[in-house]
Amino acid sequence: MILRMLPCFLSVYSRTITITITITITITITITITITITITITITITITIVIVNGGSNMPPLGSGTNVIPLDHATQAIARTRNVPLLNVIQRNVPLLNVIQRNVPLLNVIQRNVPLLNVIQRNVPLLNVIQRNVPLLNVIQRNVPLLNVIQRNVPLLNVIQRNVPLLNVIQRNVPLLNVIQRNVPLLNVIQRNVPLLNVIQRNVPLLNVIQRNVPLLNVIQRNVPLLNVIQRNVPLLNVIQRNVPLLNVIQRNVPLLNVIQRNVPLLNVIQRNVPLLNVIQRNVPLLNVIQRNVPLLNVIQRNVPLLNVIQRNVLEIQKRLGADPALTFTLLTR
Repeated sequence: MILRMLPCFLSVYSRTITITITITITITITITITITITITITITITITIVIVNGGSNMPPLGSGTNVIPLDHATQAIARTRNVPLLNVIQRNVPLLNVIQRNVPLLNVIQRNVPLLNVIQRNVPLLNVIQRNVPLLNVIQRNVPLLNVIQRNVPLLNVIQRNVPLLNVIQRNVPLLNVIQRNVPLLNVIQRNVPLLNVIQRNVPLLNVIQRNVPLLNVIQRNVPLLNVIQRNVPLLNVIQRNVPLLNVIQRNVPLLNVIQRNVPLLNVIQRNVPLLNVIQRNVPLLNVIQRNVPLLNVIQRNVPLLNVIQRNVLEIQKRLGADPALTFTLLTR
């Protein structure tokens, strides 16, 4: 009986196995199709987001593996399509740190390639100009000044703290050419506004004092002397070549007041040291000889006579009175 029912049982069991396998295959295919559709949708969404954002989170092609991730500042630059600037700042961390906090600087350097080339290689200059808007405004319009200060750290240190000096040297190329090569002069004029005001308008004086350290040392401490020599070219020509005379007139205001108005007297005393030595110590004698040219002509050639009249000035002064013709008579007695 069992043998008779065996074919029936096998037939039912075979049908059940077939149905089970069919259901399993169907479920597997369904899951596979679902996963494929999910992956396709994900990839599509990702590509759409990248395209919408303009690829701002992707490094430029060929930029290597050490590219700095772009932040908001650099995304803004990327949208301006400024590839050179973008290439620079992503390789230069200090520059990137600066310009993402400083919008005016960013606006400037993306339009000014020479400035960009300079500041990306010069960290001290970058540190200065990001904190100093007037300096930045100047150097972006003044390429010669930029070329100078990037190579001259002392000058840079000075002009970033001294706005009047900066205003002067950006408009005055001869002055800029001088002070970038002359550190002592630079040190002087940044602390001395009157001197700076003078030499920026007076090229001959500038040419003189940059070559003459003693004269520079004198006039920076002596405003009256500075006021005189900037208006008096003959006096300037004399004292720059005559250190003893310079030493005298800077300490002797009456003598300075006299010789700046009296060119003949100046011409005499610069060539006659004994006469200079006398008149700087003897104000009455100075008062006499500056008003009396014949007397001056005599005493500059006659040292013994000079020795006499400097001891008798008051008497001679009284007797001369208003008649200079008596001079020689008195002197020959």
